[in-house]
Amino acid sequence: DTLAAPYGPHWFTRAELFSAKLNEDGQPIFDHAAFLAAAKEHQSAPFIRKYYASYTEPEYPPCWMLAETLTLGAWSRAYGMLVQNSGKKPVADAFHVSVKELTSWMQALTDLRNKCAHHSRVWDSRYTSAPAKKGNLRMVVTDNQTLYAQVAALLYCLWAIDAQTRWLDRLESLMEAHAAVPLASMGFPPDWKDKLLTLKPSATGAGALAESRGRR
Repeated sequence: DTLAAPYGPHWFTRAELFSAKLNEDGQPIFDHAAFLAAAKEHQSAPFIRKYYASYTEPEYPPCWMLAETLTLGAWSRAYGMLVQNSGKKPVADAFHVSVKELTSWMQALTDLRNKCAHHSRVWDSRYTSAPAKKGNLRMVVTDNQTLYAQVAALLYCLWAIDAQTRWLDRLESLMEAHAAVPLASMGFPPDWKDKLLTLKPSATGAGALAESRGRR
């Protein structure tokens, strides 16, 4: 939606908006053609079918429809490979984070989401896609390759969307129900809830966080 304002609802079809950098094998880091191919894979969704029943062009549905069908991983890669920060910053601002933070957090949360979706073990995993701990997480996260770091990034984003979310309470109940699972194996410090509460916008110290964001 943010990019639809300056570039129209089919902004994602414009290859020039994305980085053309190549990896070590000479292949594009972001495969724009593959991204567009993925945009056509979910035509069974009722609202996508209605779009094609009503329109013969543009070739692709508008971005707000694709937001419902494309994977978090696809959007994470697309966001990270946008050329202009002017397209990234308003999205990051909505979550009260820097562009670098949101880019790394989206990649990290995609990895976490995939582990959960495939019923993989998450509690004692080491996460290679780690959320950047500079900035907003720097005071609460020491080892950013742990589940605790993932939870901190996720909770921060949730609070940015809904300050009334009860997700932390649900997490605490889950932890209490499985008290035999060692906190250290998940990277949780003994005072983990108190530390996570400092990330809440209304928490004491939120002003300091906002001030630090202003300096970045």
